Amino acid sequence: MSTNIEKRLERIENLLTSLLTRLAILEEKLRIMGYDSSELKTAYHLMSILSIPPILALEASRRFYSVLSSHKEFLDDISKCIIEVLSTCEELSISEITRRVKSLRGKSSRRIVAEKLRILENFGIVTSKTYPNKKLYMLTKCLSEKYEK
Repeated sequence: MSTNIEKRLERIENLLTSLLTRLAILEEKLRIMGYDSSELKTAYHLMSILSIPPILALEASRRFYSVLSSHKEFLDDISKCIIEVLSTCEELSISEITRRVKSLRGKSSRRIVAEKLRILENFGIVTSKTYPNKKLYMLTKCLSEKYEK
């Protein structure tokens, strides 16, 4: 019986070694493609919290850092988190943004998120659309990317 367990453990160990090797190759390819470790960490964070596919998470992460690099002098943690949430290029309501910010940060206030969205909109980072019964927000960079395609 112990040899059966030893064989299983050896097989698991071999699978883990193979997985780590493949992961290292993938990380190297992403580095060559121009993704840095902070972009990869953010992409992983978005994938795990928001359950989005890896390629969309990488695009969102790159978009997030692009916006961040242009405006980082006045962005606080909550604003950065809102931008991270909106970097997926979805039109979201304040309630949904607040929910996602809470899942990323651990806490969130609808009032504060609404206040930060107004500030981000004044700076041109975020754009809103008003519908009869709701207002939706989107990262302005997402709109410009749509028009470039």
